[in-house]
Amino acid sequence: MAYQLFSSLKTTELRIRRHGLLQSYYELTDEKSTFGKLKFGGLFLRQASVETAQGTWIFKRKSFFSKIITITDNKGLPVAQLAKKWFSKSVLLTMADGTRNLFSHPSFWKRKYTFTNDRGKVMEFQSRFADRNPVKIILPKNFQPNNQTLLMAFTGAYLLLVMRREKAAAAAH
Repeated sequence: MAYQLFSSLKTTELRIRRHGLLQSYYELTDEKSTFGKLKFGGLFLRQASVETAQGTWIFKRKSFFSKIITITDNKGLPVAQLAKKWFSKSVLLTMADGTRNLFSHPSFWKRKYTFTNDRGKVMEFQSRFADRNPVKIILPKNFQPNNQTLLMAFTGAYLLLVMRREKAAAAAH
């Protein structure tokens, strides 16, 4: 499938849309164009891959019980790393160029998550329950569409979908 270049984005609101039931995948869309696809795979569906017009990224845990997730391109070169502390809901995203962004849940009462850095809020995620569009992404008005922003959008969606799966698995026992 051909995806749009993220640099052609004209809006500040994106959605992650679910497709399929058993072999599901998720698309990043602005309702007019599709910018990429997120698909889970591997043992226990713990690995994910993202396909975009800019390339492919692979999300993989360092080991089975590790809280560190490495993001590599299709050649195996590291692009970013996610690090989650034990007993914490916040996740630190460190890009290959050293840029650091914190993914956190600022309010217990709302289903909103944010990526922030030393300059402030970078983007906001709204998690929706039992919806075909499980994640809504809101970008600031002055953002620059680039590969880093696209990777952060897919990373936030990946984290929210993994959290949702972990909660469902815990509730099933």
